[in-house]
Amino acid sequence: MIKQFNKKNYVNLLDKLDLSYDEMVKKLESMTYVSAPKYDKKTCTNEEYEVEEVLRMPFFNISFLNYVKKNHTFPTQAEFISQYWSDNKEKLLSFTSNEYKQAIDNRVIRAYPSLIRDVMFAYFIKDKLKGTDKDVVYNENLDRYDNIDIMI
Repeated sequence: MIKQFNKKNYVNLLDKLDLSYDEMVKKLESMTYVSAPKYDKKTCTNEEYEVEEVLRMPFFNISFLNYVKKNHTFPTQAEFISQYWSDNKEKLLSFTSNEYKQAIDNRVIRAYPSLIRDVMFAYFIKDKLKGTDKDVVYNENLDRYDNIDIMI
C-alpha cells in the first residue's frame, strides 16, 4: 500500500533558516573544519569500538536540527558537538572519560558533513523551485520515521 503524505502535516525546517542558499555557501566556505580520524575496526580503541558498534548513540540529526530551530542557522562543528552533548547529557553521563568523550566527539564530527549535505541539498532544490508551485519539505519526523530526507 502506498502511504500518502501531505506537506501541511509537517513543519518545514527549511523555513527556520534565515540564510539564502548563497549565504549558506559563504558561511561554509568561511568555516574551519576539524577532521576526525577514520574509524577502523582493526586498529580502534575499545571506546571507539563501543561508540561505533555497540552503543545505540542518540540520533545526530535531532541535535543538528535542534540547533537550526533555535538559532535559525546551521551550526559549526564545535557548535554541533556542544549541542549534541547538551541534548544528550543524561544518555551520555556514564561516558565521561577522555577516551569516551574523544570517541563520541569523533563520531559526531564524522556525522556533520552528511547533515550539512542534507540541508544544503534540500535548500538548493528549494531555491531552484522558487517561483513554481512546488515546495521542498525537510522534516525530522519524515527522516526519522519514514526514511524520507526531503519531500517535494
